[in-house]
Amino acid sequence: MTSNWTDRRVVITGLGVVDAARTSTRCFSGTASFPASAALTASPRSTRRPFATQVAGEVKNFDPLPAFPSPKEVRRTDRYSQFGIFAGHQALLDSGLDLGRENRDEIGVIIGSGIGGLSTTTEQLKILLERGPDRLSPFMIPMLIGNMASGTFSMYKDLRRAELCHLAPPVPRPITPSAKPGAPSKWATRR
Repeated sequence: MTSNWTDRRVVITGLGVVDAARTSTRCFSGTASFPASAALTASPRSTRRPFATQVAGEVKNFDPLPAFPSPKEVRRTDRYSQFGIFAGHQALLDSGLDLGRENRDEIGVIIGSGIGGLSTTTEQLKILLERGPDRLSPFMIPMLIGNMASGTFSMYKDLRRAELCHLAPPVPRPITPSAKPGAPSKWATRR
């Protein structure tokens, strides 16, 4: 057994994708030349008026229910979490793993996001300002925190290794020694 954790390997067993152009890995994997403009449409949201940009890359006709245990659970999650949980569900299907035969203590989840539940944040701020703090949803915090997609998916599938959420700013940043692309993750090593 190797004593240096950097000598170990992590296996990515499945891929899941939800974006404005497609919601399946079958479409995603073979379309490197897919034109981005095909996914952009006029922004349907009423909030577009004050902005100079009038286009959006909105995910349309999205049904998250296959990845959730019930419709009630779908209602209790922000749309960003629904995307992450659905992509995790796709990745699990893509992997071919039979969780009934695997050691769930050895399976972890990483789901990345640019930010948490922004729609929940804006909706709840509006309620706070118009109707007061007593009218805020008790699900506000669970719906807006950034690691909810990975945490919820881990709970739904009873995966007990590590649950991580990488929240990446949408701006370039310098690469530090601990964040080099391709560097092995310490969480993924066996102890």
